[in-house]
Amino acid sequence: RILEAVQEPEWFMLVFAVSFIHALSTARLSYGHVGWSLPYDLRRKDLMACLEHMETTLNSAEARTQTGRLAIPWGTIQQIISRSLLGGVMSDHHDALLIDTYTHRYLSARCTNPEVELAPGYSAPISLDPVSIMRHIA
Repeated sequence: RILEAVQEPEWFMLVFAVSFIHALSTARLSYGHVGWSLPYDLRRKDLMACLEHMETTLNSAEARTQTGRLAIPWGTIQQIISRSLLGGVMSDHHDALLIDTYTHRYLSARCTNPEVELAPGYSAPISLDPVSIMRHIA
């Protein structure tokens, strides 16, 4: 359902970027205090809340230009994800700063370019087909 939530070509890349940030954040949990200062409870519901807030923001009238094209409010989306949702569970200043850094690094205008790599050798999948996506990220 979430992939069809916004009828814009950039939407899939935004979903992938937020999922990538969430995956980075949850992967750090396996490193204990080296990964995060405190043991946070980051779950799939946090990811879904981020995506639903982003969907609401992008489907609002304020996210459209006068011609009806999508004008992604990057600052708003970054704040929603880094401060309110993911960063909201972070009680340590340095952990919240890292989430903020991840968000500004991976959730920006560059993430809508399918040729940009999120990490060396790792770009977003181009196809929306679930089998192709799973093959790409495996």
